Order: sequence, then C-alpha cells, then structure tokens
Amino acid sequence: MNLIEKLRIEIPLIESNIPIEYEFNGFKVIELLDVGLYSLMVIYNGNILCNRATFRTTGCKRYKNKRETYIAEFEQELIKLNLNY
Repeated sequence: MNLIEKLRIEIPLIESNIPIEYEFNGFKVIELLDVGLYSLMVIYNGNILCNRATFRTTGCKRYKNKRETYIAEFEQELIKLNLNY
C-alpha cells in the first residue's frame, strides 16, 4: 500500500476538533474533520507538500468529493517531484 491508497481508504467520518495525525512511509499526514471545516496537510522532510481545506456544512458528507480532488492533485504533485510515496 502506498500513501495515496492509504488516504483513499482511511476517510475521516467523525467530526472532532482534534486532528487525526499519523506517519506513513516518511510522510506526516494531518487531517481535520471539524464542524464546518475539512483540512488535509501532508508534510515530508519538514516541508509542507499538501495543504488544502474546505468549508462544509455540519453533517454534510460532500467534503469527500473535495477530499478526493485534493488527493488526486497531491498524487500528481508527487509524480512531478518524483517522490516514492
């Protein structure tokens, strides 16, 4: 499994003001699904490679579409940077 696959499988579903943080293959992932906000940040070697956020309605699951767009854009950036993910 690579980072993009892991992001696509592990979708945050419970609203919380505490971000989900984990490390995977040298990447640090921070995701926040809070009331009114979804945020995705990916850090590699101290550099922020992805930092995206969107406003959302409480209980609305449409953030998943934006999230998938963010992941697809991030994957293209990783390919351009020639990083193994």
